[in-house]
Amino acid sequence: MLAVLFLCIASVLVSNVFPSAVFYDTEKTKLFFHIAASAYGNQQATNECVRKINPIFGINAQYEWHSLDHCSLEAPCSVIAVIIPPEGNKKGELVIAFEGTNNYSKLFWQAVGANMMPLADFYGKGKVNSYYLNALTALWTYIEVILKKYPDHTIAFTGHSKGGAVAAIAAFYCALFCKSDTHKKNIQLHTFGEPRHGNPDYAMNHGEYVPRSVRYVNGSDGIAHLPMCDISRNGMCDVNNPNGFFHQGHEFWFNKGMDEDPVICGPWESMKCSNQLVFDIQLLLNPRKMMEYVSDHQIYFGKWVYYYGRAGCPNTP
Repeated sequence: MLAVLFLCIASVLVSNVFPSAVFYDTEKTKLFFHIAASAYGNQQATNECVRKINPIFGINAQYEWHSLDHCSLEAPCSVIAVIIPPEGNKKGELVIAFEGTNNYSKLFWQAVGANMMPLADFYGKGKVNSYYLNALTALWTYIEVILKKYPDHTIAFTGHSKGGAVAAIAAFYCALFCKSDTHKKNIQLHTFGEPRHGNPDYAMNHGEYVPRSVRYVNGSDGIAHLPMCDISRNGMCDVNNPNGFFHQGHEFWFNKGMDEDPVICGPWESMKCSNQLVFDIQLLLNPRKMMEYVSDHQIYFGKWVYYYGRAGCPNTP
């Protein structure tokens, strides 16, 4: 009961102190989506995606790209850093994006495999899924080099699917350990179809350290509801379960398609957004519903995210 009361009070406090976290900016969101999709490409495709940021968004961006053949569960992973230069009195910005699940056939296999991984302590701030934490650990050396090059830039983390979970952990890690005050005090997190990856203590602490945190959820995106709170029901996860999962951040739910403004909920989990949909084990065994869950996860802003990034971002999102 006390945890639920804390959740209600903290939601009000965070919403009041950080109102910028709960406003939807269409162009900024599309920029983060474009960069998140870029992380799926090889270096040539990523170069094409970043090159198109200027004609699409009017930003003369540069980038750095790093890839590893094996991260967590033997899956490959990559990270890109898009460097947006200062303009007038506005600081430059680093947008760091992580690759998501890298092909359709592995999507649910990786989701199931990841969910079976043990929870690991996250520096006394809660517990996180070790699959995503291991992926971040493998890539952090490269990220740290980039951060040292741009100590006066603000920083945002983004990613789609698995990349969103890794981005969320990276944002929290940076808030705790980044050496630049500009980085630590100006962190944003924008993820797309992010799965649950931490327990309630982690989610609560994440909200304190990274209040400008947004999870974009398209329609019936099924990955955004994994791990399920309970295989026999839908709804909100239990904030009182230290070994369960709980989402961090505000949810921006596109319940009427991504051409319409989203429903905004949170911070943390809410029955006013996509938790009101039914996600249970019976529906997961229904081929039609399964296709809906997968399609809404793979397609954001009308683009099949993986193929859009792999193809060099051929059209404007």
